[in-house]
Order: sequence, then structure tokens, then C-alpha cells
Amino acid sequence: MRRNPPLEEMMMTALESLLLEKLQRLPAERVAEVIDFVEFLTQRNPPPVSDLRDFPVDSVGPWPQGLNLSRSELYGDDGR
Repeated sequence: MRRNPPLEEMMMTALESLLLEKLQRLPAERVAEVIDFVEFLTQRNPPPVSDLRDFPVDSVGPWPQGLNLSRSELYGDDGR
């Protein structure tokens, strides 16, 4: 739950500006190293798994009327 999106957006903009400013001072080969390092960090800490709202679901229609899924119906009642 985001409490204050405008504040977070302002902070991100300031961070982006700071990083861009520092990157612009680096020679091209150092920028390539930074990119490689960021990719390494991304692979090391993958993004969080999404929630179940996008979980694939196969719909086979409604269950048959009178369906009984009790253990004795499924496996028989052999006294176990």
C-alpha cells in the first residue's frame, strides 16, 4: 500500500537525476561496468513473484450435480 505516491515519485526523480549526473561524468567504459553491475544485481535479487491474480486457471465448466468427493467414494471403504 502506497502512503504518499507524490513523495515517492519526487524521491525517485531526485535519485534518477543524481545517478544520471554521476553517470555523465564517467568515461564510456566505466558506464559499461555500471550497466554490467546493475544487471548482476538484478539477477542476484530477482524481482518479487507476482501475486496470484495472473495465475493461469483452466476452466472446465461446472462440476457435475451430485458429485461426491468423499474419501470412501474415491478410494473405497476397505476399513483403513
